[in-house]
Amino acid sequence: MHPGCLDDSGEMDRTINPVFVLAGFIAESESWASFSHDWGAALDAPRSLNYFKMVESANLRDQFDGWSREQANAKIYDLVSVIKKYAGIRISVSIDKRAFFKHFRSNSISC
Repeated sequence: MHPGCLDDSGEMDRTINPVFVLAGFIAESESWASFSHDWGAALDAPRSLNYFKMVESANLRDQFDGWSREQANAKIYDLVSVIKKYAGIRISVSIDKRAFFKHFRSNSISC
């Protein structure tokens, strides 16, 4: 079995980003436990984080409040290293928000 971990981005009511994105990784079942351990260790390493959100690191806000760009980039590099170590396949899909609202939202699909 090859389970995946996916996440989405792009809020419905904000127009900053013109697309919705769904992306994630697929790996062997046995890899996810080791990934989780290493991911937790990378989050706990100084300067520690409770969780990681790219938007927060990009804007140096919330968990990254008070961090320098260099510190945030170093933490991102450490986390990316964990992903690269375990993720077998990367997947992503995006849809233009205008197309979404025109073709899907009008069909009463809830998000």
